[in-house]
Amino acid sequence: MEATIPKIKRGHSNGELPQHIERLITTRNRQRRLWQRSRLQTDKLLMNLYTAQIKIAISEHRNEAWYRRLSSLRPTDNTLWRQVKMLTTEPAPLPALSRTGDDSSETAISDRSNAEMLAEHYVEVHHIGDATTDTREQRGVSDQVSEFLERARQHTNPLEMEHMMTRPSEVREVILRTVARKAPVGRC
Repeated sequence: MEATIPKIKRGHSNGELPQHIERLITTRNRQRRLWQRSRLQTDKLLMNLYTAQIKIAISEHRNEAWYRRLSSLRPTDNTLWRQVKMLTTEPAPLPALSRTGDDSSETAISDRSNAEMLAEHYVEVHHIGDATTDTREQRGVSDQVSEFLERARQHTNPLEMEHMMTRPSEVREVILRTVARKAPVGRC
């Protein structure tokens, strides 16, 4: 069973951090939790000091790792030339967005045309469809709702049922009365 559960590796994608930096991060996280509970300025000051120490320690660690890497490069085993190639080659540019329609093809070059092309694509992909079409799934949902309402009518008093039902006009009124960008207060 344990073999099927993947092990979670801590650290960063560019290698493990030294233990003294991981201890600093752990201490800073503890200090942050303490500050979040107490909201004392001294706790916040300590947390910020740990954060600054971590930033300096990581910067020094990266510089040392880079120095070790540069020191290990040798022209005889091609490591130097591989490093030069890695640093000097330009990354491959991303291809332009293009779309082919029924009768034409279109390529987006500017940021504006990229945004418009993506917006049009999302509209096409996420379009619900014509409201008049009645799919088998929609009919199934409609039938289930009708059955539920019919069973509810049979087992409840008609006056109680009237209070349970909501008409679309009532929903529209509530939406129109709601102040824009405000959460409904006392209506939940």
